[in-house]
Amino acid sequence: MKKAAVISFLTLLVLVMILTALTYIGPHLGFYFGRISSRSMEPELKTGSLIVSCPVDTDKIKVEDIITFNNRQGSNRMVHRVIEVRTESRLEFITKGDANLMADSSPVIADAVLGRVCLHIPGIGSLVDLQGTTAGFICGLVCPAVIIVIFIGWYLLKSILRNA
Repeated sequence: MKKAAVISFLTLLVLVMILTALTYIGPHLGFYFGRISSRSMEPELKTGSLIVSCPVDTDKIKVEDIITFNNRQGSNRMVHRVIEVRTESRLEFITKGDANLMADSSPVIADAVLGRVCLHIPGIGSLVDLQGTTAGFICGLVCPAVIIVIFIGWYLLKSILRNA
């Protein structure tokens, strides 16, 4: 029982470390980690959910895909469903939040697309907000690493003392 608890605890620490590392490394690889902050995509994506957007060739985006994009002003990222793909003068997408009655007022040009949502986990989006801070980095990567090193050192020391 005690061994299972230790293994579970260490596994949780490793998962936190991986999520923290991916939050920092992901954007350099074309992945975007974010939190759903409005109800516009409910019930599919609930407020507070963690979303991961994967890189996508914009030519492969189709109707019904959920994409992450910069809004016209470039001031924030949005996550909405594609309801129409236009290719007249340039590639652009008409998007709409699932809970919204009307489509977004401006089309999304292909250059504004950051990716297609490939994963969402309800309820843990706030962790991503925390991990974007210095304190979050320390709590999410440094502290778990120190704890793991202490655990390994403790078990090594116990093993050495048993065999001595």
